[in-house]
Amino acid sequence: MNKIKLIIIIFLIPLFGIGQIEKQSEIIKPQIDERVELLGVVFRLAEAEEYINGYLPQYTTLEDDYFVEYKKHKLIDFTKKIRRKNGVGYDAVMNLAVNLTIDDNKILINKNINKDNIDSRWGKYLDKYIILLNDFYTETSFHNFFKSNKEFYKKTEVNFTEILSKINFKWFDEYYRQTPENDFNLIIALNTNGGNYGADVEYSDGSKNIFSIIGAWQTDSLGIPTFNNDYILLIIHEFSHSYCNPVIDKNYDILREKADEIFKPVKDKMKRQAYSNSKTMLYETLVRASVIKYLQANIDSVMITTEKVKRLITREYVKGFIWIRELVDLLDKYIGGDYKNLNEFALKIAELQNSISVEEKINEINNNSANIISSTPTKNENNVDPNLTRIIIEFDKSMLFVNGLAYGKGGKKTFPEIENSEWNKETKKQYIMKVRLEPNKEYSIKFPKEFFSDEEYGYPLKETYILNFKTAKE
Repeated sequence: MNKIKLIIIIFLIPLFGIGQIEKQSEIIKPQIDERVELLGVVFRLAEAEEYINGYLPQYTTLEDDYFVEYKKHKLIDFTKKIRRKNGVGYDAVMNLAVNLTIDDNKILINKNINKDNIDSRWGKYLDKYIILLNDFYTETSFHNFFKSNKEFYKKTEVNFTEILSKINFKWFDEYYRQTPENDFNLIIALNTNGGNYGADVEYSDGSKNIFSIIGAWQTDSLGIPTFNNDYILLIIHEFSHSYCNPVIDKNYDILREKADEIFKPVKDKMKRQAYSNSKTMLYETLVRASVIKYLQANIDSVMITTEKVKRLITREYVKGFIWIRELVDLLDKYIGGDYKNLNEFALKIAELQNSISVEEKINEINNNSANIISSTPTKNENNVDPNLTRIIIEFDKSMLFVNGLAYGKGGKKTFPEIENSEWNKETKKQYIMKVRLEPNKEYSIKFPKEFFSDEEYGYPLKETYILNFKTAKE
């Protein structure tokens, strides 16, 4: 789950077809889905933190005004209970949403699906939940609320469609060389509080619909959600699952043993990203490597730079994808080869993965990652001269770039005013920030490890560094 929010209204329309990939931007119809919005409202009323959206104040004020009298409905209490007992939240909510159908003003589990594909966290509570959900849907006249916001939804969908025009959809045909095996659907979700989710519906005949449920976190002056270039990578990522997941599924027998071994030392990192097993990790590994190949192929695009590509690889290391660079390099052979599609290349991917020494790879990353060895002022220093104009951070290696800083202890209140910053051009080992400080004040700056990369290997900083200091009185 990445830091992106999606607002989606779903009208289950397959977005891919044979021979249509070049017109993808015309075919893809991001929509706001009534089922997604219904469950989003329910979990908002249940005060689930991941569904309390603070980014769309105009829309959520409408919701709160309309549904405030239903906060004590039995469904809301039951939602709190199963959330507490079974951890029902996050992607489990969206997984259920896309497996529902609304027929004649009734909420039903889609009768054509494989129910085993519904998230296990719902378990024994599912049947009762559907009964209460129907009662809530009827009592609140939810459909009337949904219809009343039709214009708001339409403007949101139009804004999202505009960002699709910036994507080179021909690349999908050139790179994957086949029609995706699973239908892809793009949903904008207005209550996911910045969260983005992948979900799928598996039908009884074995076919699938894949859903990318994307949140919204910014609006225009009228409160309508808008979407910037940050969504481009997300869209490419989610589209790629339609192609990459079947490749892993078909070849998992030759990938499983080593994938399980790779998963063990990065398990905690993976689970924090909602990747609960080695197979899901493999889906993500192949998708993320393919996204990087998209960036490399479109390096002249206005929103993509060589530095951004390197920065993305660094972030993947931090997230636990320890052989991502090797896979990115290997895919050059696929791109330049006569392979029919990625599935034909899967044996080469398996050979690479199975050749990885997990212990050696982790040690290689740790041993070659840079450290911050000193700072001016020093860590936890008191009585710092308030007239100090430069903060200097010293590294033990030449660095490639810095992607940003973060608030430290105390948040925005303790973050200094930074006029500009630059690397020491000769050594690239000093990061120099021109600042304005105030007397008798505590300051705190965080240097996240994923935001820094060394010049030689491109590995992330070994540890996140937090600089706390206090200025003297005048």
